[in-house]
Order: sequence, then structure tokens, then C-alpha cells
Amino acid sequence: MAKYEVMLLVSGDLEESKANKISDDLASIISSTDLKINKLGLKDLAYEIKKNKKAYYYQFNFSSNDSNSIKEFNRLSRINKQVLRNLVINLEKDYGYRATVNPKKIARNEKRAVIYTKVQEELKKKMEERQQQALENLVKA
Repeated sequence: MAKYEVMLLVSGDLEESKANKISDDLASIISSTDLKINKLGLKDLAYEIKKNKKAYYYQFNFSSNDSNSIKEFNRLSRINKQVLRNLVINLEKDYGYRATVNPKKIARNEKRAVIYTKVQEELKKKMEERQQQALENLVKA
């Protein structure tokens, strides 16, 4: 099962109850038992979208094997005029289940882990050196 995260922006010109109804209708399309809807509320947009300065933000988290329901969600959200933007992210594309099965990704992630630990050790050493220098400077002063 692939894990997904969906971000949905509904027009801020609507009442909150109508925006919730739109998000619930679109969420009902997703065939998943563990669907979690996080309503983030009315927020200012970074830039105008379709002459809207505010939008209701919704975040859906779920697991699903059914790619057709996700395609249908995208199609219906593009059709709906009140939906300003939507973004569907597959959270397991590189780091989840698929990365544990694919040998190339396993090798790549192991290399990245080694590099990460080296970099973290170097940063820790540098931080300790800076702290030592700061203590020496305080003692001298």
C-alpha cells in the first residue's frame, strides 16, 4: 500500500460549511479506510489565484493501492471551479515500501546514510571546537 498526502485549496469566497462540503465530497472519492482529513482553515495565499487572496486549506493523509481513485480525485478537483489548487504526493516514491524492495534504491539509500553519518560527525566536531574556543575566549577575558 502506498501512502499519499493531498493538499487541497478551496476558494475563500465561500462559506466555511460549503468549503467543507466540497472537501468532503472530494474525499469520499478516495477509496481508503485510513483517510485522515486535517482542516487547516482559512489562510492568506502567497499570491492571488484566480483573483482569490484567501483559501481554505485541507490536507488528506491516506494509504491506497487504487490509483484510479486518485486519478478520479484529480479529475474532479480540476473540474470543480471552487477548487483553486490540489497536489497529490506519493510519500513512498523514494523512501517507503518501494525503496525497501528495489535493490538500486537500497544501495543508494545505504550510500546516503553513510554520507549523512559522516557529515553529522563532522558537524558535531566543528560544534565542539567552536564551544571550546568560546570557553577559552571567556576564560581569557
